[in-house]
Amino acid sequence: MNRQIQSAGKQKQMWLPMLLLAGAALLLVAALAGGGKEAEKKQFTPLNEAVEQALLELDNKPIPAAAPEIKQEAEDEQPEMEDPVLIGGPPNEQENETDSRIDINRAGMSELQTLKGIGPSKANAIIMDREKNGFFRSADDLLRVKGIGNKVLSEIKESIVARP
Repeated sequence: MNRQIQSAGKQKQMWLPMLLLAGAALLLVAALAGGGKEAEKKQFTPLNEAVEQALLELDNKPIPAAAPEIKQEAEDEQPEMEDPVLIGGPPNEQENETDSRIDINRAGMSELQTLKGIGPSKANAIIMDREKNGFFRSADDLLRVKGIGNKVLSEIKESIVARP
């Protein structure tokens, strides 16, 4: 009786692989027959062909006469600039081309070290603070840097600028 149960169990285990094999065989036969593919090709246009056709149609169309008028209207809407030098406000007399002050928002290690009381460690601290917290808004913002106090700031304040 035990053998009958074991053989019945083996037969049940064989049904699943046999069923899967039969399904795979049917799919293979259907794929090889491929009768439906010709019908699909006739119904759908490949995307490349559709795009190429649309581009050809656009190339053959004449440019509408209204296009120059639209461009002219857009130009008329722009505000006139009276003096291009005044964009962003009047120039600061202290920030002219001969300004020799060091921009603390862009200066590198060597440039910062030329300032009185700023050595390699303080210059590095300035750069690290600038990278972490963003540009300095004014020279007074240097007080947020460790190692720079009111005394050091007062000694270098005339030599530095914080440009945006």
